[in-house]
Amino acid sequence: MPLMLFRRINDGIMDELFFQQRSNAARQLLVQPLQNIVGAQRVLTFGEAADRADEFVRISGSTT
Repeated sequence: MPLMLFRRINDGIMDELFFQQRSNAARQLLVQPLQNIVGAQRVLTFGEAADRADEFVRISGSTT
């Protein structure tokens, strides 16, 4: 994907709550907004399952 197109998509959705960086109860920062964008694009582009995209960009919760 051309960088200009990626930046345009990024700028267009950064106001959405899902794509904003939040913290958990321990005040640790969670997923970077860029990781959410990449995961969403993989689901839409390749038709992947959402949990597979989560694993690819490492946004699923840790079990350790």
